[in-house]
Amino acid sequence: GLRSKCGRILIKMSKFFGAVGDSSSSDDDSSEESDAQEEVKEEVKGKQTKQDKVLISDEESSDPEDRKILGPQVKMRQALRKVTKDMHSHIDNKDFAGLHQDFNDLVKELTRNSEVIAEHGEPNFLLKLLMKSEDLINSVKGSDEKNMSKHHKKNFGTLKNKLKKFIKTDYEDKLAAYRKD
Repeated sequence: GLRSKCGRILIKMSKFFGAVGDSSSSDDDSSEESDAQEEVKEEVKGKQTKQDKVLISDEESSDPEDRKILGPQVKMRQALRKVTKDMHSHIDNKDFAGLHQDFNDLVKELTRNSEVIAEHGEPNFLLKLLMKSEDLINSVKGSDEKNMSKHHKKNFGTLKNKLKKFIKTDYEDKLAAYRKD
């Protein structure tokens, strides 16, 4: 390494500064320092920092062709599709704990997008999901409920009550019309 007048070994500074040594070193070391400084500067120029990579990736994604601006109806449908996909898999597996959590997520999405739903109406896949959920809840008999684990039994009871209340307050007429079709 390089030594200063006081005998300490000087270490290279960070690559962001591009400097190698202290300017207060002796004249003999000055030519070595300038060569070393140039080498370090060239190395720094050759490497990209994380910040440079971020800026480059931001610039690439700002192309108008690559970016898509989604309307509120499309965003609502995407969010509901994701939740309904999860709910369908839990309905198929009769996983009431997962179904209960997904139902809570569905209610959150519906309240978040209530303005869009009021303007455009409920999507049919939502009505189909509610119908399928209600049918599953109604198909569980007392003997099936006794065979459930404590965790599933608790989630089943809570889900049953929430679903009935939810359907009765908002979707009873719409579900009846959907079932006729």
